[in-house]
Amino acid sequence: MRTRLPIAILSAVLLAGCAILSLSPPPEGTTTQAREAKGRSLLYVIVSGAVNILTYPDGEKVGSIEYGLYSYLAGECSDRSGNVWIADYATLAEYAHGGTKAIAEKSFTWYVGGCSVDPASNDLAVVGQQGRAYVFRDERGKAHVYRTNPPYGLRYCGYDAHGNLFVDGVNIDGETVFFELPRGGGKLVELTLDKKIGNPGQIQWDGRYVAIQDRDRPYHIYQVTFSGSKGTVVNTIALAGLRKPVGTSWIDGGTVLVPYRNRGHSADAVGFFNYPAGGNPVNILKGSTYRYVTAVTVSRR
Repeated sequence: MRTRLPIAILSAVLLAGCAILSLSPPPEGTTTQAREAKGRSLLYVIVSGAVNILTYPDGEKVGSIEYGLYSYLAGECSDRSGNVWIADYATLAEYAHGGTKAIAEKSFTWYVGGCSVDPASNDLAVVGQQGRAYVFRDERGKAHVYRTNPPYGLRYCGYDAHGNLFVDGVNIDGETVFFELPRGGGKLVELTLDKKIGNPGQIQWDGRYVAIQDRDRPYHIYQVTFSGSKGTVVNTIALAGLRKPVGTSWIDGGTVLVPYRNRGHSADAVGFFNYPAGGNPVNILKGSTYRYVTAVTVSRR
C-alpha cells in the first residue's frame, strides 16, 4: 500500500527530492466505460478525492474516477485520441475516453503536476519537483528527463504548434519562472516575460499564441509570443467574476473553462468564458459535483 502524506505538509515536501521514472503495465481487466460517454465530448473535473466525468458542455455526470480522501490530484491533460492523463502524487495514470479504470500508469519517486500532449507527435510531457520535466515519445517507453538548474518547482506545461514545450514554476523565493524545451533540444532554456505572473497556472497553445494563466488576482490569461528567450504579452484576457481560489483553466477552441469560488470557501463552480474575448461567464456549472474543484480538461472523441 502506498503511503499518503498529509496535505498540510505537502508544500514543504514538494520543494525537495529526486525522481526516477518507470512505465507500469496496464492493470488487469478491461476498461470500465460509461455508456452515456460513447461518442460524446467529456469534461473531466478534478474535485476532492475524485475526478468527475461529465458530458460537455451541458455538464451531466456520467461517471467518476475515485482516488480517495488522501489523494493529491495535481493536474490533468487530454490527448488527440480523447485519452486523459491524471497526476496523483508520484503517479501519472492514463484513462481511455470515458473510462474509469487506468489503462497505463507511470511511476515517479517524487510528485508531478501539470502535463501536456503534443497533438502532432503525441509526445507526453509532465513536470514536477526538483526542476524536472519528463517527455515520453509517443506517450510510451522510457522518459527523457530534463532539469532546471537550480532545481525549481515546476507547475504546468504546454506544447505549441511547433512541438516546443513551455513550462512554468516557482523558484525558492516563490517567484514565477518560465522555461522552454525547444523541439529537438537537449535542455530547458530559461525565459523572461515582460509581465509579472503572481501564481503560475495553465500553459496552453490557443491556436495562435502561448496562453499563460495567472491564478492570482485579477486572474487574467495572457497571450504571449516568444522571440529567443524573451516573451512579450500581446493581449490580456480579463475574466470577470472570478474569486479566489481559482483552479487550473482549460482552453477549448472559443471557450476557456475556469474553476473558481462561487459560494463558500472553496472552488465550487466552473465558469465558461468566451475566448479570447473574456468578460463575464456565459455559463456556469455548479452544485455538489463541483466541490473543491482544482482543474478541468476536455476530452473529445
